[in-house]
Amino acid sequence: MTPAMIFLTAVLAAAIIFLFASKVSADLVAVLIVLALLFSGILNVEETFASFGSPLIVAVAALFVVGGGLERTGLSGLIGRLLARIGGNGEGRAVAVVMAAAALLSSVVTNAAAAAILLPSVMALCRRSGHAPSRLLIPLAYGTILGGTLTIVGSQPNIIAGAALKAASGKDLGFFALTPVGAIATVLGIAVMVAVGRRLLPVRSLDEKIRCAVSPEELPSIYRLEERLFEIFVRPNSPIGGKTLGESDLGRRFGINVVAIIRSGERLFSPTSRDVILSGDRLVVQGREGDLDAASEALGLEVLPRECLEPEDLLSRDMGIAEIVLPPRSPYVGKKLKDIMMRERYGLTALAIWRGGKPIRARLGEEAFHFGDALLVRGPWSRIMSLEASEEFILLSGTGAAVRRAPAAKMILAGGILAAMIATVVLGALSLSQAALAAAALMIVGGCLAPADAYRAVEWRMIVMIGGFLSLGTAMAKTGLIEAFIGGALAPLAASGSIFVLAALFLLATGAALVTSNITSAVLVSPVAVQAASSFGLDPATLLIAVALGASNGFLSPVAQQANLLVMGPGNYTSRDYVRAGALLSALLFAAAVILLPLLRDL
Repeated sequence: MTPAMIFLTAVLAAAIIFLFASKVSADLVAVLIVLALLFSGILNVEETFASFGSPLIVAVAALFVVGGGLERTGLSGLIGRLLARIGGNGEGRAVAVVMAAAALLSSVVTNAAAAAILLPSVMALCRRSGHAPSRLLIPLAYGTILGGTLTIVGSQPNIIAGAALKAASGKDLGFFALTPVGAIATVLGIAVMVAVGRRLLPVRSLDEKIRCAVSPEELPSIYRLEERLFEIFVRPNSPIGGKTLGESDLGRRFGINVVAIIRSGERLFSPTSRDVILSGDRLVVQGREGDLDAASEALGLEVLPRECLEPEDLLSRDMGIAEIVLPPRSPYVGKKLKDIMMRERYGLTALAIWRGGKPIRARLGEEAFHFGDALLVRGPWSRIMSLEASEEFILLSGTGAAVRRAPAAKMILAGGILAAMIATVVLGALSLSQAALAAAALMIVGGCLAPADAYRAVEWRMIVMIGGFLSLGTAMAKTGLIEAFIGGALAPLAASGSIFVLAALFLLATGAALVTSNITSAVLVSPVAVQAASSFGLDPATLLIAVALGASNGFLSPVAQQANLLVMGPGNYTSRDYVRAGALLSALLFAAAVILLPLLRDL
């Protein structure tokens, strides 16, 4: 191997380690890759930044805008409202309906967006039918993954594979190129989950003090708030008497969260940093006992005995509690809870975070919000219900009925724009990037989406990540690293038959997706498939479809697909749950790709 090839191998290994460890965000890893390629001299300036202006980047960004228009006009929300009506009482029927709705929606919008749109409706279905959310939320995520295999716009790996084919041969992959295999896999996948898969999912019961999220009254016990809820008395000589809550240092210095101020028998719920603490007040607080003892000694406070958590401490006619999660494009991902300023912005108090199967109830202000976390909040019911129309959060314990309402004409226009985009791509009148860009422009010009909302609809972190890893792929091809890999690893398989090359590329894409992401996997493995097709005289389109399907084969891991991560907190899942429930679907998609692709296409 040449020095350049050794250097690129080290860069690739470092990138995979960073992504797998989740210590550095994927977009920052991509930026570091670009800098390494640029300053090492492997790529010049033009080659390094060419990927950021590629048709692939244009197509992905434009499709985000198109999806935003569908969501903003309420067209995509129609599926969610229908879901709550026809879900039925039987668990098997509910699983089938949820997965079918998710698959249908994710065939035209991204998997994560489809899951985010349907999540409140699925929770409403759980409350109405009595099904545990843990039995329906993984099927929701899996339905979006299967639906992403139905069309070329169903998921980013499909678009990446199509762009790789266009760059290599000048031919388009075709809007429905994946549909024959994807449709069969989707139907069989839903049947498998209804018959077997759902039975492998846990049933989270209240007796186990694990989340079922059936009603607000149950949430304090589920989150075990009583273990961290105390009452303290502000003595007359306390130095915090007369200071505002922000000036008291209870949160910043001791990590104590003030839930309510009790004064003369009246309760001030969800106090803000500007509310004044007076001598003689009683404070209902959250925190660790050690932090509470330290604050009591330093600030002249007295910890009062509490036998149990009283309902009136958290719930009343005017005050309620609810669970919320972050949507895929939330600006709060990675931010500390104290920087979000829930009280000042939303009039709500954060009580706990559910992460990795257990609650976090102390020093919440210092916790950075992870995608997939569930946050328990408390405040006026009017404030809680206003979150149903929020773009920053998804309300899980609301009615699920609030949707963005636009005039019917806008909804029809959005549907017409989507249909025209699909038709022009299918008929070959426009390439995917051209059709998607035109559709995005029409969404804005037609008033389906405001320009500012269009910018917010684009997941810019993903755009940066794709651009950076595309540059890495260019460098791997330029230095001959891909050819070296094919000669050493795939050549022996090719001698045994083309089907072994297809299977190897599928498994390589799946493995890369499980430790990084589906997008990273597709970007890195697509050039390998193109070069393998050239070296062994195989059809590049068929191999690229195998790569796209393999990259989407993320049933086994919560991090391989954003949809999986989105439902992890609300469903109280662990990584083992994805392995148990997803093993059958993962094997099914592999079998469908290996058996059907050679039969349906010339390999």
